[in-house]
Amino acid sequence: NPRKSGVSKGGAMNWDALTAIGTVAYVVLVLVTLAVVFSQLREQERTRTLQAALAIFEEWQTPEARNARKYVYQNIPSTVEGKSETELKEYLDKIDEAVAAFDRIGYLLKHKYIDPTPIVAMSWPAIWRCWRKCERLISCAREIRGDSTYLASFEYLYELSETYRFQNNYAE
Repeated sequence: NPRKSGVSKGGAMNWDALTAIGTVAYVVLVLVTLAVVFSQLREQERTRTLQAALAIFEEWQTPEARNARKYVYQNIPSTVEGKSETELKEYLDKIDEAVAAFDRIGYLLKHKYIDPTPIVAMSWPAIWRCWRKCERLISCAREIRGDSTYLASFEYLYELSETYRFQNNYAE
């Protein structure tokens, strides 16, 4: 039967068979192309995540940022009770450089612009320690300002760090 072999009586190829072969080849080519594109997109995402994490680490390791955190650890009082509003404002001005970076990073994490995994894993102790040291002061600042969202992104970053600390059984 000439139809079954794909060859007609005159030796010419059956056009239906030829079209089917071409369609299958096209579909295979499209699937391979899509696989390559998805692979490149995944790699691009990994590269973007790494670049974002490195930029954050670089910002946190500047001498100014390290000195600001050092100031917080050494000079911010454990309690703010009995401090005047002027004293509280002075402390807030002095901690601003340390906590502003944490607040910016917390914002980016909260809105899913960057992956929290490398940030929290590498920096949770500094985040955790800085929040714990400033928490009462920030709470007072929220009351003074009448703004319960003041440094909320820093608080979010702290919560991620606290969760990481707890899940990994790290001591306070």
